[in-house]
Amino acid sequence: MSGERSKGVRVSKKEVEGPVDFVGNVFDITASPVVGELPLTRNYSGMATGWEPARRGDLPPRVKVLEVRLVSAGQESFEAGLDLTAKVGPDGALRVSIPGGRHVLYVVSVAEGFKDVLGFAPGKTGPRLDHFNENAAKKYLDSISTALRPSFDGLLGNGLRSAFCDSLELGGEDWAQDFPREFEKRRGYSVTPFLPFLLDHFDVKQRLPFAETLRRVNYDFVKTRDELIRERFIAPFAEWCRRNGLRSRMQAYGRPWLGMDAKRMIDIPEAECWFFFGTPWTEDGVFNPVENKITSAAANDGGLRVAVSRGETPPSWNAGRQDPGAGQKMNEKKAEITHGSMVTYP
Repeated sequence: MSGERSKGVRVSKKEVEGPVDFVGNVFDITASPVVGELPLTRNYSGMATGWEPARRGDLPPRVKVLEVRLVSAGQESFEAGLDLTAKVGPDGALRVSIPGGRHVLYVVSVAEGFKDVLGFAPGKTGPRLDHFNENAAKKYLDSISTALRPSFDGLLGNGLRSAFCDSLELGGEDWAQDFPREFEKRRGYSVTPFLPFLLDHFDVKQRLPFAETLRRVNYDFVKTRDELIRERFIAPFAEWCRRNGLRSRMQAYGRPWLGMDAKRMIDIPEAECWFFFGTPWTEDGVFNPVENKITSAAANDGGLRVAVSRGETPPSWNAGRQDPGAGQKMNEKKAEITHGSMVTYP
Protein backbone atom coordinates (compact mmCIF):
# COMPACT_ATOMS: atom_id res chain seq x y z
CA MET A 1 0.00 0.00 0.00
CA SER A 2 2.02 2.94 -1.27
CA GLY A 3 -0.84 5.41 -1.71
CA GLU A 4 -1.04 8.90 -0.24
CA ARG A 5 -4.02 8.22 2.05
CA SER A 6 -3.45 7.57 5.77
CA LYS A 7 -2.92 4.00 6.96
CA GLY A 8 -3.59 2.16 10.18
CA VAL A 9 -2.74 -1.30 11.46
CA ARG A 10 -5.27 -3.42 13.35
CA VAL A 11 -5.87 -6.96 14.49
CA SER A 12 -8.84 -9.29 14.30
CA LYS A 13 -9.05 -12.68 15.95
CA LYS A 14 -11.03 -15.90 16.03
CA GLU A 15 -10.87 -18.62 18.67
CA VAL A 16 -10.42 -22.11 17.24
CA GLU A 17 -10.60 -25.50 18.98
CA GLY A 18 -8.50 -28.29 17.48
CA PRO A 19 -7.92 -30.74 16.06
CA VAL A 20 -9.91 -29.49 13.09
CA ASP A 21 -9.47 -28.69 9.42
CA PHE A 22 -10.16 -24.97 9.31
CA VAL A 23 -11.71 -23.60 6.13
CA GLY A 24 -12.58 -19.90 5.95
CA ASN A 25 -11.76 -16.46 4.64
CA VAL A 26 -9.52 -14.09 6.53
CA PHE A 27 -11.39 -11.05 5.19
CA ASP A 28 -14.46 -12.26 7.06
CA ILE A 29 -12.36 -12.10 10.23
CA THR A 30 -10.97 -8.63 9.45
CA ALA A 31 -14.55 -7.32 9.25
CA SER A 32 -14.57 -7.23 13.07
CA PRO A 33 -11.29 -5.62 14.19
CA VAL A 34 -10.32 -5.30 17.83
CA VAL A 35 -10.81 -1.72 19.01
CA GLY A 36 -9.65 -0.66 22.45
CA GLU A 37 -12.27 -0.22 25.13
CA LEU A 38 -10.17 2.50 26.77
CA PRO A 39 -9.29 5.03 24.04
CA LEU A 40 -7.00 7.19 26.16
CA THR A 41 -5.12 4.16 27.45
CA ARG A 42 -4.65 2.83 23.94
CA ASN A 43 -3.67 6.24 22.61
CA TYR A 44 -0.99 6.72 25.23
CA SER A 45 0.22 3.15 24.79
CA GLY A 46 0.72 3.82 21.10
CA MET A 47 -2.26 1.99 19.62
CA ALA A 48 -4.72 4.78 18.84
CA THR A 49 -8.40 4.24 18.22
CA GLY A 50 -10.77 5.62 15.63
CA TRP A 51 -11.79 3.10 12.99
CA GLU A 52 -14.93 4.72 11.63
CA PRO A 53 -15.09 4.31 7.83
CA ALA A 54 -14.41 7.11 5.39
CA ARG A 55 -17.52 8.77 4.00
CA ARG A 56 -16.45 9.22 0.36
CA GLY A 57 -17.98 6.46 -1.72
CA ASP A 58 -15.70 7.23 -4.67
CA LEU A 59 -12.60 6.47 -2.60
CA PRO A 60 -13.41 3.31 -0.63
CA PRO A 61 -10.88 2.14 1.97
CA ARG A 62 -8.45 -0.59 0.96
CA VAL A 63 -7.57 -3.42 3.33
CA LYS A 64 -4.47 -5.58 3.01
CA VAL A 65 -3.68 -8.60 5.15
CA LEU A 66 -0.25 -8.17 6.71
CA GLU A 67 0.03 -11.45 8.58
CA VAL A 68 -2.03 -14.43 9.77
CA ARG A 69 -0.78 -16.20 12.87
CA LEU A 70 -2.04 -19.16 14.91
CA VAL A 71 -1.17 -18.93 18.61
CA SER A 72 -1.85 -21.36 21.44
CA ALA A 73 -4.29 -19.95 23.96
CA GLY A 74 -3.10 -19.64 27.53
CA GLN A 75 0.64 -19.66 26.83
CA GLU A 76 2.80 -18.72 29.84
CA SER A 77 5.61 -17.05 27.90
CA PHE A 78 5.76 -15.29 24.57
CA GLU A 79 5.70 -17.63 21.59
CA ALA A 80 5.32 -16.33 18.06
CA GLY A 81 3.06 -19.21 17.06
CA LEU A 82 2.62 -20.50 13.52
CA ASP A 83 2.83 -18.01 10.66
CA LEU A 84 0.08 -18.91 8.17
CA THR A 85 0.38 -15.84 5.95
CA ALA A 86 1.77 -17.78 2.98
CA LYS A 87 -1.23 -20.11 3.08
CA VAL A 88 -3.74 -17.31 2.43
CA GLY A 89 -5.02 -17.19 -1.13
CA PRO A 90 -5.37 -13.98 -3.19
CA ASP A 91 -9.08 -13.89 -2.35
CA GLY A 92 -8.41 -14.37 1.39
CA ALA A 93 -9.25 -18.08 1.46
CA LEU A 94 -7.47 -20.09 4.14
CA ARG A 95 -7.44 -23.86 4.56
CA VAL A 96 -5.25 -25.25 7.33
CA SER A 97 -5.13 -28.16 9.78
CA ILE A 98 -5.35 -26.92 13.37
CA PRO A 99 -3.62 -29.13 15.97
CA GLY A 100 -5.34 -30.21 19.16
CA GLY A 101 -6.07 -27.71 21.90
CA ARG A 102 -7.33 -24.15 22.18
CA HIS A 103 -5.89 -21.62 19.74
CA VAL A 104 -6.41 -18.05 18.59
CA LEU A 105 -6.23 -17.21 14.89
CA TYR A 106 -4.94 -13.65 14.56
CA VAL A 107 -5.27 -11.62 11.37
CA VAL A 108 -3.25 -8.40 11.26
CA SER A 109 -4.38 -6.06 8.50
CA VAL A 110 -3.59 -2.58 7.24
CA ALA A 111 -6.36 -0.23 6.16
CA GLU A 112 -5.69 2.69 3.82
CA GLY A 113 -8.06 5.59 3.34
CA PHE A 114 -10.34 4.68 6.25
CA LYS A 115 -10.35 8.21 7.70
CA ASP A 116 -11.63 11.54 6.35
CA VAL A 117 -10.26 14.92 7.36
CA LEU A 118 -11.36 15.87 10.86
CA GLY A 119 -12.80 19.21 9.79
CA PHE A 120 -12.03 22.77 8.72
CA ALA A 121 -11.87 21.80 5.05
CA PRO A 122 -14.58 22.75 2.53
CA GLY A 123 -17.40 20.30 3.03
CA LYS A 124 -15.33 18.44 5.64
CA THR A 125 -14.78 15.65 3.16
CA GLY A 126 -11.80 13.96 1.59
CA PRO A 127 -9.26 11.39 2.81
CA ARG A 128 -6.56 12.24 5.31
CA LEU A 129 -2.96 12.53 4.21
CA ASP A 130 -0.48 9.81 5.10
CA HIS A 131 1.76 11.62 7.59
CA PHE A 132 4.34 8.82 7.30
CA ASN A 133 4.73 9.31 3.54
CA GLU A 134 7.35 12.01 3.04
CA ASN A 135 6.72 12.35 -0.70
CA ALA A 136 2.98 12.77 -0.11
CA ALA A 137 3.61 15.44 2.53
CA LYS A 138 5.97 17.38 0.26
CA LYS A 139 3.53 17.11 -2.66
CA TYR A 140 0.70 18.50 -0.53
CA LEU A 141 2.80 21.37 0.85
CA ASP A 142 4.19 22.28 -2.56
CA SER A 143 0.67 22.44 -3.99
CA ILE A 144 -0.12 25.14 -1.41
CA SER A 145 2.96 27.26 -2.09
CA THR A 146 2.61 26.91 -5.87
CA ALA A 147 -0.95 28.21 -5.69
CA LEU A 148 -0.11 31.12 -3.36
CA ARG A 149 3.22 32.39 -4.74
CA PRO A 150 1.69 34.61 -7.47
CA SER A 151 -0.17 36.53 -4.75
CA PHE A 152 3.05 37.23 -2.82
CA ASP A 153 5.48 38.21 -5.59
CA GLY A 154 6.93 34.73 -5.77
CA LEU A 155 7.65 34.21 -2.06
CA LEU A 156 5.12 33.57 0.69
CA GLY A 157 7.35 35.29 3.21
CA ASN A 158 6.80 38.61 1.44
CA GLY A 159 3.38 38.85 3.05
CA LEU A 160 3.10 36.09 5.62
CA ARG A 161 4.99 35.59 8.86
CA SER A 162 4.47 31.88 9.48
CA ALA A 163 2.60 28.74 8.47
CA PHE A 164 0.66 26.98 11.20
CA CYS A 165 -0.10 23.29 11.68
CA ASP A 166 -2.69 22.43 14.32
CA SER A 167 -2.35 19.48 16.69
CA LEU A 168 -1.99 16.01 15.19
CA GLU A 169 -5.21 14.01 15.61
CA LEU A 170 -4.29 10.74 13.96
CA GLY A 171 -6.71 8.35 15.63
CA GLY A 172 -5.71 4.91 14.43
CA GLU A 173 -3.40 6.23 11.69
CA ASP A 174 -0.19 4.74 12.99
CA TRP A 175 1.35 2.80 10.13
CA ALA A 176 3.89 3.35 7.40
CA GLN A 177 4.24 1.12 4.36
CA ASP A 178 7.79 0.25 5.37
CA PHE A 179 7.21 0.20 9.14
CA PRO A 180 8.32 -3.43 9.72
CA ARG A 181 11.57 -2.83 7.82
CA GLU A 182 12.27 0.47 9.60
CA PHE A 183 11.46 -1.05 12.98
CA GLU A 184 13.93 -3.90 12.51
CA LYS A 185 16.61 -1.55 11.18
CA ARG A 186 16.27 0.81 14.16
CA ARG A 187 15.44 -1.59 17.01
CA GLY A 188 17.35 -4.70 15.92
CA TYR A 189 14.52 -7.25 15.91
CA SER A 190 11.27 -7.94 14.05
CA VAL A 191 8.03 -6.45 15.35
CA THR A 192 5.83 -8.67 13.18
CA PRO A 193 5.45 -11.64 15.59
CA PHE A 194 4.40 -9.26 18.38
CA LEU A 195 1.76 -7.31 16.46
CA PRO A 196 -1.19 -9.61 17.24
CA PHE A 197 -0.62 -9.08 20.96
CA LEU A 198 0.31 -5.38 20.77
CA LEU A 199 -2.90 -4.56 18.94
CA ASP A 200 -5.21 -6.54 21.20
CA HIS A 201 -7.44 -5.00 23.88
CA PHE A 202 -5.37 -3.20 26.50
CA ASP A 203 -7.01 -5.08 29.37
CA VAL A 204 -6.38 -8.41 27.60
CA LYS A 205 -2.67 -7.92 26.98
CA GLN A 206 -2.14 -6.48 30.46
CA ARG A 207 -3.25 -9.80 31.99
CA LEU A 208 -0.91 -11.95 29.90
CA PRO A 209 2.02 -13.57 31.75
CA PHE A 210 4.43 -11.91 29.32
CA ALA A 211 2.86 -8.43 29.60
CA GLU A 212 6.20 -6.91 30.57
CA THR A 213 7.73 -8.13 27.29
CA LEU A 214 4.85 -6.55 25.38
CA ARG A 215 5.31 -3.24 27.22
CA ARG A 216 8.94 -3.16 26.13
CA VAL A 217 8.03 -3.93 22.51
CA ASN A 218 5.26 -1.35 22.68
CA TYR A 219 7.81 1.24 23.77
CA ASP A 220 9.92 0.41 20.72
CA PHE A 221 6.82 0.57 18.50
CA VAL A 222 5.97 4.07 19.73
CA LYS A 223 9.60 5.19 19.52
CA THR A 224 9.85 4.04 15.90
CA ARG A 225 6.50 5.57 14.96
CA ASP A 226 7.45 8.93 16.47
CA GLU A 227 10.83 8.96 14.76
CA LEU A 228 9.19 8.34 11.40
CA ILE A 229 6.58 11.08 11.75
CA ARG A 230 9.24 13.56 12.84
CA GLU A 231 11.44 12.68 9.86
CA ARG A 232 8.70 12.40 7.25
CA PHE A 233 6.19 15.06 8.23
CA ILE A 234 7.50 17.56 10.77
CA ALA A 235 10.96 17.97 9.20
CA PRO A 236 9.55 18.44 5.65
CA PHE A 237 7.04 20.97 7.02
CA ALA A 238 9.79 22.98 8.72
CA GLU A 239 11.98 22.85 5.59
CA TRP A 240 9.05 23.88 3.36
CA CYS A 241 8.50 26.90 5.59
CA ARG A 242 12.16 27.92 5.31
CA ARG A 243 12.15 27.58 1.52
CA ASN A 244 9.12 29.83 1.34
CA GLY A 245 10.44 32.50 3.68
CA LEU A 246 8.16 31.52 6.54
CA ARG A 247 8.61 30.59 10.15
CA SER A 248 7.18 27.20 11.08
CA ARG A 249 4.56 27.12 13.81
CA MET A 250 3.03 23.87 15.06
CA GLN A 251 1.22 22.15 17.87
CA ALA A 252 3.54 19.15 17.64
CA TYR A 253 1.54 16.82 19.84
CA GLY A 254 -1.84 15.10 20.11
CA ARG A 255 -2.12 11.61 18.67
CA PRO A 256 0.67 10.70 18.45
CA TRP A 257 2.24 12.59 21.33
CA LEU A 258 5.71 13.46 20.10
CA GLY A 259 7.54 14.90 23.10
CA MET A 260 10.20 17.59 23.18
CA ASP A 261 12.20 16.44 20.15
CA ALA A 262 9.43 17.42 17.73
CA LYS A 263 8.94 20.83 19.33
CA ARG A 264 12.61 21.71 19.00
CA MET A 265 12.30 21.25 15.21
CA ILE A 266 9.76 24.08 14.95
CA ASP A 267 10.50 27.83 14.95
CA ILE A 268 7.43 28.64 17.07
CA PRO A 269 6.22 25.63 19.06
CA GLU A 270 2.68 25.95 20.33
CA ALA A 271 0.69 24.41 23.17
CA GLU A 272 -2.82 24.86 24.47
CA CYS A 273 -5.02 24.65 27.54
CA TRP A 274 -8.72 24.04 27.82
CA PHE A 275 -10.36 26.00 30.62
CA PHE A 276 -13.45 24.66 32.36
CA PHE A 277 -13.87 27.10 35.20
CA GLY A 278 -16.48 26.01 37.70
CA THR A 279 -16.27 22.30 36.87
CA PRO A 280 -15.24 19.71 39.49
CA TRP A 281 -13.39 17.31 37.17
CA THR A 282 -10.32 19.40 36.29
CA GLU A 283 -7.52 20.65 38.49
CA ASP A 284 -8.18 24.35 39.05
CA GLY A 285 -10.38 24.33 35.96
CA VAL A 286 -7.45 23.57 33.62
CA PHE A 287 -7.19 20.60 31.25
CA ASN A 288 -3.86 19.68 29.61
CA PRO A 289 -1.47 21.94 31.57
CA VAL A 290 1.46 19.52 31.17
CA GLU A 291 1.72 20.17 27.42
CA ASN A 292 2.40 23.85 28.14
CA LYS A 293 5.23 22.97 30.51
CA ILE A 294 6.81 20.61 27.97
CA THR A 295 6.50 23.10 25.10
CA SER A 296 8.00 25.86 27.22
CA ALA A 297 10.88 23.59 28.28
CA ALA A 298 11.50 22.50 24.67
CA ALA A 299 11.66 26.11 23.48
CA ASN A 300 14.10 27.00 26.24
CA ASP A 301 16.24 23.92 25.61
CA GLY A 302 16.28 24.56 21.87
CA GLY A 303 17.21 28.22 22.17
CA LEU A 304 13.91 29.37 20.67
CA ARG A 305 12.87 32.91 21.46
CA VAL A 306 9.11 32.44 21.26
CA ALA A 307 6.67 29.75 22.35
CA VAL A 308 2.92 30.13 22.11
CA SER A 309 -0.01 28.79 24.08
CA ARG A 310 -3.64 28.89 23.00
CA GLY A 311 -6.33 29.20 25.65
CA GLU A 312 -9.69 27.69 24.81
CA THR A 313 -13.03 27.23 26.48
CA PRO A 314 -15.73 24.72 25.51
CA PRO A 315 -17.48 25.82 22.30
CA SER A 316 -20.83 25.45 24.03
CA TRP A 317 -20.27 28.61 26.06
CA ASN A 318 -18.56 31.95 25.67
CA ALA A 319 -16.09 32.54 28.47
CA GLY A 320 -16.36 36.30 28.24
CA ARG A 321 -20.12 36.28 28.62
CA GLN A 322 -20.24 33.70 31.37
CA ASP A 323 -17.43 35.29 33.32
CA PRO A 324 -15.99 38.69 32.32
CA GLY A 325 -12.78 37.79 34.16
CA ALA A 326 -12.26 34.48 32.36
CA GLY A 327 -9.61 35.88 30.01
CA GLN A 328 -7.62 37.22 32.93
CA LYS A 329 -7.94 33.86 34.69
CA MET A 330 -6.61 32.09 31.59
CA ASN A 331 -3.53 34.30 31.40
CA GLU A 332 -2.84 33.96 35.12
CA LYS A 333 -3.07 30.16 34.97
CA LYS A 334 -0.82 29.97 31.90
CA ALA A 335 1.78 32.20 33.53
CA GLU A 336 1.67 29.94 36.58
CA ILE A 337 2.00 26.75 34.49
CA THR A 338 4.87 27.96 32.30
CA HIS A 339 6.58 30.36 34.72
CA GLY A 340 5.67 33.26 32.45
CA SER A 341 7.77 32.02 29.53
CA MET A 342 5.03 31.78 26.89
CA VAL A 343 3.07 34.24 24.78
CA THR A 344 -0.64 33.54 25.14
CA TYR A 345 -3.61 34.29 22.94
CA PRO A 346 -7.34 33.46 23.23
